[in-house]
Amino acid sequence: MKKTKEKKVKEEETIDATNRISGTGNPNAEFLIVVDRPTEEDQRAGTCLGGKAGELVRSLAREARVDLTKCFFTYAIKCRSRSK
Repeated sequence: MKKTKEKKVKEEETIDATNRISGTGNPNAEFLIVVDRPTEEDQRAGTCLGGKAGELVRSLAREARVDLTKCFFTYAIKCRSRSK
């Protein structure tokens, strides 16, 4: 049996895939806004749409005249993979 070399990943390149992010906002929302997956920043912080991507999504919702207090924001994929 051939030995295979495991690719070592630097600690700073890993993301804890157990840090699942379910969402944020009004649990009785009229609007459900779903984006693809958390950014690395959100994954590390454990927040939903907290960075630049969140600012953009909220800006677009406001532009569409959607009341953000009536929204729940979540991800289709709840966490990123362990490595880049």
